[in-house]
Amino acid sequence: MVSFSEISNRNGDLLKNYTYNQGTANTYYYNTAKTGTFTKNNCSSGLMGSTVSYTVPANSFGSTTSQAAADALAMAALTAHGQAHANATGVCTAGVAISYQNDTFAPFDGYISQLQVKNESGTVLYTFNEAQLTAGVSIPQGTYTLSFIIPVGTSGHSWGTCSIVSASGYNEFYGIGAPVYNISGVVMTASTALIYLNSYM
Repeated sequence: MVSFSEISNRNGDLLKNYTYNQGTANTYYYNTAKTGTFTKNNCSSGLMGSTVSYTVPANSFGSTTSQAAADALAMAALTAHGQAHANATGVCTAGVAISYQNDTFAPFDGYISQLQVKNESGTVLYTFNEAQLTAGVSIPQGTYTLSFIIPVGTSGHSWGTCSIVSASGYNEFYGIGAPVYNISGVVMTASTALIYLNSYM
């Protein structure tokens, strides 16, 4: 004799399905929702792709093995389809090519160990270390808050000025050894920008 029993949520979505066959119950597990972010990567040269969120809804995949197996199927679908979704629905915007120059010198030397690029709400959009900045990075045009972590090179001394220079504006601040500096309202709408670190005496 075979009988069925189902468990649904208040919206009528099937959560678990039990099949009873000669006294044995088979449990079906359904995935929880899985969400990821993907960057559009099929823009023309010189343009930057936007970041797009993609979600595999709950209960899209089931497994008789375990909850982990059902969730693994959902993650596989997220990986398989998320990038294609970003490429199809994301937008391309003009980018800013950022270069970096460190002209500090002992005993007033310093370096940028990390740069966080934030939106005007304070959300971190991009994080770069000095090696990445030296190689050159690009971000979409926009208005940002730049947060610099700059270790002191020698006790009691530090770098002097940090400048962000582009055709769309010039920002500068001075350091006296504090580890973190922030510049808000940095307008980056030109095609290039320079981050310049210099010492003072």
